[in-house]
Amino acid sequence: PLNQSFQDDYNGSFIFRFWQYGQWEEVRIDDFLPTQENQLIYLSSPERQEFWSSLLEKAYAKLKGGYRALDMGFPHEAMVDMTGGVAEVFSVSSMSRNLPDFLSYLLFKGALINCASNRGSL
Repeated sequence: PLNQSFQDDYNGSFIFRFWQYGQWEEVRIDDFLPTQENQLIYLSSPERQEFWSSLLEKAYAKLKGGYRALDMGFPHEAMVDMTGGVAEVFSVSSMSRNLPDFLSYLLFKGALINCASNRGSL
């Protein structure tokens, strides 16, 4: 939400909103991130003073029931949860030779695109 910062009245917590069951749900987390030997255990940024991605991941893990619930998740579901948009899944193996044109069209229309593979398929 707007007006969250480390400045005025910072209380060590953050609120994130995720799209769940047709409405936005707020998830509040504290600013303690899981570490081991002074290193973040999960998602981290190459910028050592940047934590937004780790905080977002922590909030999403809380929403889904823990970090283990995020392992081998579906990227399209996460995109819906974070944007409130609609996901459509395409299998590259079933696409025609026009895949580059199709992807260009989707980008032109403003679509968000991600890709995933089955475990062990690479």
